[in-house]
Amino acid sequence: MASIGSGPTVPEVADFNGVRKLLRDKGIWDAIPEPVRQVLEQGQAPDKSPPVDPVNGLIGANRHLLRAMARAAKGLGYEVSTIEKPTTGLNHEALPGLLKRWEEWRRKAPAGRPAALICGGETTVEVTGGGKGGRCQELAALALPHMADGTCFLAAGSDGNDGPTDAAGGLADGKGWRRIEEEGIPYEALLADNDSYALLERAGILVKVPPTRNNVMDVHLFLAAG
Repeated sequence: MASIGSGPTVPEVADFNGVRKLLRDKGIWDAIPEPVRQVLEQGQAPDKSPPVDPVNGLIGANRHLLRAMARAAKGLGYEVSTIEKPTTGLNHEALPGLLKRWEEWRRKAPAGRPAALICGGETTVEVTGGGKGGRCQELAALALPHMADGTCFLAAGSDGNDGPTDAAGGLADGKGWRRIEEEGIPYEALLADNDSYALLERAGILVKVPPTRNNVMDVHLFLAAG
């Protein structure tokens, strides 16, 4: 429960030695207010236990969203495979595994039938540039060169928001990749600057939706027309 909604009903476990070391290593110990330093030096913090024992219940998770998506896709005539184990890690490390699962499913799915691979999780971005974007936007941008005609990949935040932007994610497809090539959009440079937002926006594949008010990680969806 500590990882859900920042764990508002879970008392914090403070590591005072680790905090002191981190602040000194970063050279900002002397900039910390004196009362805060005193608490860290004494190794004691105010009791943060809730006044009553909380009762926590999990009413929604990523797997529930994926199952609902699978039901909807089957209703639309898709041959569906669902992977409920969350996809995690840096985007450039997570994408090859997703693409491999997609190709494996395409080979297994009945020929001539539309196919869907439904996954989810929460990947991360290694920030080295000064651009704008989010983990879903970067994952969709990385998938772009791998999308053939009739195939698309959606990476989007389940709450309708991805990173510090007004977008939910991106929809990578062959048309978007052709636009990048035809218009000379600097794909590698924008990725290197962590500017997946601008990349997807210029390619016409940035996804914006109203907020859903429910955050159960992200969705990763592959579709093929058949």
